[in-house]
Amino acid sequence: MLDRRYLALALLLLGVGHALAADDPLAVLERVDADPLELARVVDGLSSDAVLDALGKPAAVRRRLALVRAAPWIDGAERALLPLVQLMSGRDSLLAPAAALAVARIVADLGDPARRAGEAVHDELKPARRAMLVVVDAQHVRQDIRGVAAEAIGACDDWLGPLPAVPEQPQ
Repeated sequence: MLDRRYLALALLLLGVGHALAADDPLAVLERVDADPLELARVVDGLSSDAVLDALGKPAAVRRRLALVRAAPWIDGAERALLPLVQLMSGRDSLLAPAAALAVARIVADLGDPARRAGEAVHDELKPARRAMLVVVDAQHVRQDIRGVAAEAIGACDDWLGPLPAVPEQPQ
């Protein structure tokens, strides 16, 4: 008799968990490890726009970390550059380096000839590049993250051609 009650309770809790997961399709990202192939497979089944929208919104660190790790695998990943660069400049010891890695993966893909031929990414790269210039000069940002930002600027320049530096403020 006691075993049936535990079984019924376990089934009830399992059903509630599935119902909650159905309400939040992005919850699956929190259960996936950081393996790039697994992330790519899971992200392929999600809406890229949903991942991108959630990336720009406040959330628990675990959720944001999962979204940051997923960002390079969404369609049109260059759209995630600006929110990722903003996270790179933050002080969170988990999110900032993860965002830097995601940015490095995204800009590495910009050199792919198929992307050059088929995608217009200029509008996404310009504001992200400007934000990267700020990260490079930010003294509170870790040196390795500033280095990633500098390399990403170089990749953006390869794509866009050199842009002027941030204009100096009049004194």
